[in-house]
Amino acid sequence: IRDFDFLGITLGYEMCYTNILQVIDLSQIPMFAADRTKDDPFVIGGGPCAYNPEPLADFFDLFYKIRYNHFSSPIYSALRYVSSILHNSSNVSISTTLSAGISSTVTSRLSNS
Repeated sequence: IRDFDFLGITLGYEMCYTNILQVIDLSQIPMFAADRTKDDPFVIGGGPCAYNPEPLADFFDLFYKIRYNHFSSPIYSALRYVSSILHNSSNVSISTTLSAGISSTVTSRLSNS
């Protein structure tokens, strides 16, 4: 899992939060989003509990608050673009390329490496 570009986790109900932290830990991904570098996967949360992301905000890089079957192509395209950057370049700035919702996370992660 640590070698993936993105790790998507469904937040189905609050009682699974500790299991999510265990998944991150057992995957050898730094627990806190602020500690991750471009070599670590982006941890993305979605599902019913993504509408109140605050309890898990320190552990996720971003939250997707729309139902999976409505996964928008702009977000998908942005994630594919970030993936290509991570594999093809070591020094990039993409803050103006992505939507405001994820640009700050992506820019800070790429500059921390």
